[in-house]
Amino acid sequence: MTPQLPPTPPAIVRTQCLSCHGPAQASAGVRLDKPLTAALAKKVLAALAYEGAVKMPPSGKLTPMEAAPLTAWARAVKPEKPHWAWQALTPTSPLALSTSPPAPSPGRSFFAGKGGSDSDSPFPVRHERPGEGLGERFIDTYVLAKLQSKGLTFSPEADKRTLIRRLSFDLTGLPPTPAEIAAFVSDKRPDAYEKLVDKLLASPGYGERWGRKWLDLVHYGDTHGYDKDKRRDNAWPYRDWVIGALNADLPYSKFVQQQVAGDVLTPGDPAGIVATGFLVAGPWDFVGQAELREGTVDKEKTRVLDRDDIVTTTMATFNSVTVHCARCHDHKFDPIAQTDYYRLQAVFSGIERGDRIYGEGEQLTPGSPSNGYHSAIEKTAEVEKWVQVDLGKPQPLDTLRLLPAHPTDFPDTPGFGFPVRFKIEVDGVVIDDKTGADFPNPGATPYELKLAGRVGRVVRITATKLWPRTGDFVFALAEAQVLSGGKSIGRTAKITALDSIQAGRWSTDFLNDGFDSRSGFGKLTYAALPHAPRMISLLNRGEVESPKEAVGPGTLFGVKFPDTADEGQRRAALARWLTSKENALTWRSIVNRVWQGHFGRGIVETLSDFGKNGAAPTHPELLDALALWFRDSGQSLKKLHKLLVMSRAYKQSVAANPKGILRNLGERGWDTVALLENRGGYCKAWLTLFYQIQKRFPWRLSRSHKALSSFTFTPPRREQFAQNVEPPQTEFTAGIAAPFKI
Repeated sequence: MTPQLPPTPPAIVRTQCLSCHGPAQASAGVRLDKPLTAALAKKVLAALAYEGAVKMPPSGKLTPMEAAPLTAWARAVKPEKPHWAWQALTPTSPLALSTSPPAPSPGRSFFAGKGGSDSDSPFPVRHERPGEGLGERFIDTYVLAKLQSKGLTFSPEADKRTLIRRLSFDLTGLPPTPAEIAAFVSDKRPDAYEKLVDKLLASPGYGERWGRKWLDLVHYGDTHGYDKDKRRDNAWPYRDWVIGALNADLPYSKFVQQQVAGDVLTPGDPAGIVATGFLVAGPWDFVGQAELREGTVDKEKTRVLDRDDIVTTTMATFNSVTVHCARCHDHKFDPIAQTDYYRLQAVFSGIERGDRIYGEGEQLTPGSPSNGYHSAIEKTAEVEKWVQVDLGKPQPLDTLRLLPAHPTDFPDTPGFGFPVRFKIEVDGVVIDDKTGADFPNPGATPYELKLAGRVGRVVRITATKLWPRTGDFVFALAEAQVLSGGKSIGRTAKITALDSIQAGRWSTDFLNDGFDSRSGFGKLTYAALPHAPRMISLLNRGEVESPKEAVGPGTLFGVKFPDTADEGQRRAALARWLTSKENALTWRSIVNRVWQGHFGRGIVETLSDFGKNGAAPTHPELLDALALWFRDSGQSLKKLHKLLVMSRAYKQSVAANPKGILRNLGERGWDTVALLENRGGYCKAWLTLFYQIQKRFPWRLSRSHKALSSFTFTPPRREQFAQNVEPPQTEFTAGIAAPFKI
């Protein structure tokens, strides 16, 4: 009789487990037709042993012959090493990577002081720190170590004409003039190249060149996009702010914070308001936002999509993560929970888009995003309504100016809602009483009350007889301006009212927003408009119609922020988290983007995706060394640019290196071939090289009959190079998945 062989783990899983934990039904979110994680393996062992609340299979404990293979399978699972992007920045000396000591670098060190020493090196003199004592060879030592491990070395330095053109295009986006080229080529000073770098970095063209890259990254547009694609006439101040911030070399942490919450973190600085144009730079659905009725499902869907754009742009720009993949479910590849995604939506739940005053102006600016304040509607006129401006502390008051409403979404009615009878109080004391007789409607003329320096904090306007509308009665004002020393001091005041309709272009927030119903008072910028935070719920499968539990503000990895009703403080908390020294994603992301701008590819090729689906860093030690240096050395983008362009790696000639091409082709595949094809103009020696390549790789090479240097590659089928987004299958998972293959 043939001895009975013990069942294999795939066979046991197919018969005992997959009916509940397979592709058709993943009970409790567990699928056993996929590779086990260490955490899941631990649960499997406990369930098989019938230890704890979960016992599997529920029909009865497996026999020892069945349990043994599964137990061995689960115990063989090793803890997965954390993905590189989620780890802390790790200092690694380039000397530990090199197979030979670095050659001495001629000339003055980039970080050397006047005495020629490396006392200003980016890293302290500690052997565990990367780049210690290397000066301008900081980058080169890391790169050379990798080249030497492949049997390669640096190419020769490019000629001076090539270098000035390369620098000019990279730093300013413009070619040098013939005179500038001639002057640089004839300049024999040893520091001529460094002086050229400094000159170009000081040029206004630097901010324009790199500002354009940033504006592309954040989806900046002068129109809304979508169906109507309406103009944004006041979007340009944010564009100019980006250019100015780069030219002024604003420290990167402040550059980030200003764009997320500058209006909160620097309330006295108009630039803080302008910088929040980052949050609203992307497309905006005018029809869904401005024309759909409040309280409808479609309106809420529009808001969810708008917040999704803000969340996605913020996290992809500053942290290079695909957080939007967690809108409908936990991220399939990265440790981003769906709850984290909606916590980020809660951070921005009080953001509206529109024109905002950022400075005093002498003339009215046409156009207004708001009508002003509007009370609840009443059936009779003799109902008391009030609205008040709280300045926060007693101040000398010169003038109170009440601007009558003149709404654009109502028949042309200057003086809309202005009370028929009213009184004005300062800190509870009546200083203007118009309750004894009907007051003539002022139409479009502002009502001014001189206060002659009276000290006060709270200014209240009380309507004792309402304005007749069409069969009902209301109280409305476009603006209540409190002036002191000739300037409006009520822009940051707290506005409260007995009641308000809070809908569309009407809100208590609009009573001191710098606009009447038709125009603005001062310089305008298209920016984030603060609003009371809306409640955010986790949406089942991302569906607005299926809300689950409410979530408060927070960010990735389960981090929670204070659940405050102050919308600005939510953004301020996120801005501080993004620029924390412990947030390695931020520092890796920016140095990788700048590297890509100079070298054509990032150290991580997927600039906005550091997750498992993105590319791995080609030089992880160099990436972390650059991130540490940048973070801890003043966060100067100009110094980072200089560090890169002063390197030997940057100054190499682009003349072809057949040995290097063969090595690169073996590792990178088709994209390198396409790059070479685009260069064109290769001689007979190149054809010989490619015939050698053809023997090693399955690509078809056809040669033109007219010229040996003319050739065409026929790319292979797309499937041969498509990246598999599923986790790699082991022999075990391939075995149990076999019955489910189509």
